[in-house]
Amino acid sequence: MIRDSFELIRNNAIFSRFPTTKQMVKFVFVGSAVTALDFTIYIALTRGFLWWEKHFLLANAVSFIVAVSVSFFGNKTWTFRDREGLYIEQYPKFFAVNLVGITVNQSVLFALTSYLSFYDLFAKIAATAIVVCWNFSMYKFWIFKR
Repeated sequence: MIRDSFELIRNNAIFSRFPTTKQMVKFVFVGSAVTALDFTIYIALTRGFLWWEKHFLLANAVSFIVAVSVSFFGNKTWTFRDREGLYIEQYPKFFAVNLVGITVNQSVLFALTSYLSFYDLFAKIAATAIVVCWNFSMYKFWIFKR
């Protein structure tokens, strides 16, 4: 199934005419995989070890750092096909963009639920949509620009 998805992305005529759309689809694939990894690490740490359960914010930081790192390499090599060896220059930018993203996400979620009485899941969807656009734009036009 995953291989079929990759083939569809590789061979789809729409993606040939609109390469940014192809990058966005790849970005969503990488993001979905990284989100699953983030949750897996967090759950494994906090449900498997008493110390991490008590220090769940530290566990969240660890899972976030691992997820951002995997996301960096996935997006650099596959989504944006950036073959330049500028890892030391690009990774701090990538990490900073993700820190801004998580801050925006938290802020929008808080504002929509606290001040505008949005249902939290709808607010989370809106916050995520904003951050996905932010991250993709920053990756494409700042970090991995050609």
